[in-house]
Formats: sequence, structure tokens, C-alpha cells
Amino acid sequence: MSQSVLSVRMDSDTKAAFAAFCEEVGMSVSTAINLFARQTLRERRIPFEISTDPPRTRVAAQPAQRVLSRDEITVAVAQAAMRVPGISDVVLFGSYARGEARPDSDIDLRIAYDEGALTLFDLSEFLQDVQEATGKSVDIVSRHDLGNDDFARAIERDGVTIYERT
Repeated sequence: MSQSVLSVRMDSDTKAAFAAFCEEVGMSVSTAINLFARQTLRERRIPFEISTDPPRTRVAAQPAQRVLSRDEITVAVAQAAMRVPGISDVVLFGSYARGEARPDSDIDLRIAYDEGALTLFDLSEFLQDVQEATGKSVDIVSRHDLGNDDFARAIERDGVTIYERT
């Protein structure tokens, strides 16, 4: 599939806030826009309700100043994933999977989802739920967007599956 560039005009504050949000949920702006475009085309509609109501505010989690057990992470991820039916499995990778986590370590997750069943908003809710439950920063990558590079192979080799939808 050939790639092309899409140029979008928006105010700089919106652009900066969107870029920060994308970084928070562990994806590039390009990936987020691609997911939005694909879902819009698939559903033949804007995949959310446009509203002027203020967004729901969430209480920020206090950073956990300790190393969590794999069981604690597994429970937090499973509870969050069960609320997002499109997520089919979650793999823990990075320092927590290798048993090398420190109190300031983040949690690295690779998710797989059913094509068309996961919105950017679902992903954001999942991310926030895990962060709130663990008190840790969480980075998410998608199996669908990884490709077959060294990073993807390292996750498959060293990662630990901590959630599988039944």
C-alpha cells in the first residue's frame, strides 16, 4: 500500500494537546489519525458523538513508588481489558516482563484487538484505567501497527501474555 501525506489545519493549542494525548496513549499522531480515518470509512460515519459538553474529568493516579508484582499488573490489565471488548490479548514486555523493574519503571504493554472493534477513545479509557489502578505510567503499542521489525520480534520473544479474552 502506498503512503501519502495528509495536511490538516488546526490551531496550535489543539495540535499540541492532541500530540500530547497521543504520546500519553503510546501512539504517534499519524497512527491516531489513521485509526480514526479507517474507522470512519468502515462505519461510514464519524465514530463518536460530537458534543459541547465538557469531558469527564478523571483523578490523576499518584505514582506508585514501588515495584509492582506481575500479579498486580495482570489484575489491573484484566479488569481494564474486560471493559473494552475489542481487546483480544495483552502482552507485558520491557523491564517488568524481564523482572528488572525499578520503582520508577513504567509498564509496557502490547495489545492485540479485533479489527474495527477498538476506538481511540476505548484505548484511552483502557490506558487510564490501568494507570489509575497501578499508579504507574503505561506505554501501549499495538500488534497491528508494529510490523515485523526487531522491536516486534523482541516483544514476541520476551513478552509475557497477561490477558487473553475468553
